[in-house]
Amino acid sequence: MVPCGGYVLCTTRVMKFYCTRCNNSDIRSMFQEVIQVKEEICESKNKIIENKDQIIANKEELINLLRKEIEKLKESTSQENIKISYHDAKVIEDKINPTILGVGVNKIKYVKEGGVAISCSKEQYIQNISESIKRKMGEEYEIKIPEKKNPKIKIFNIEKKSLEDPDVLIENIVIQNVICTPADLYSIMKILSNYENRRIKIMS
Repeated sequence: MVPCGGYVLCTTRVMKFYCTRCNNSDIRSMFQEVIQVKEEICESKNKIIENKDQIIANKEELINLLRKEIEKLKESTSQENIKISYHDAKVIEDKINPTILGVGVNKIKYVKEGGVAISCSKEQYIQNISESIKRKMGEEYEIKIPEKKNPKIKIFNIEKKSLEDPDVLIENIVIQNVICTPADLYSIMKILSNYENRRIKIMS
C-alpha cells in the first residue's frame, strides 16, 4: 500500500480509507468550523432580534410623537377657531344692533369651524338679522339658515286595536288634542310587540 495525501491506497481492492491520524485531524477541524458557524448564526440571530426590538421601539416612539403632534394641532386649531369665532361675534355685535332691528336674540354660540351661530325666538327675527348682515357684511361673511326639520313624537303603550289603522289613530289624536292641521300628521313607523312596548311614531 502506498500513502497518498492523507489517504492509504489499497492497490489490491482499489479502495480508499482514512488513516487514523488524518481522520482525527479532519474531525477536529470540522468540529471547530461547526462551532464557528453556530456562533455566527447565533450572533446574526441576536442582531436580528435587537434590530427588531429597536424597530418596534422606534415605531412606537414615532406613533407617540405623531399622536402628540396631532393633539397639539387639534388644540391649536380649536383655539384658533375660538379666536376667529370670538372675533366674528364682536364684529357682528359692533355692526348689528338687535335692539334697532327689533329682534330678540336668545343665544350666540361659537362653532368649531370658526364662526358664530345666532339663535332667535322667531323666524322673522332670523330673516331680519340675516338681511342686515348681508347688507352690512355680506362680502366678508357667508350666511346660512338651517333647514327646518319636522318635529316627531313617540306615543307608548297604545292599545293593540288602535294600531290596526294608523289613519284612525291619527284622527283620534287630532280630535283629542284639538290639532288644527290634521293633514300635516302622518305615521312613519308602527311597532307591534308586547303590550308594554306597543308604540307609534308620528311626524308633523
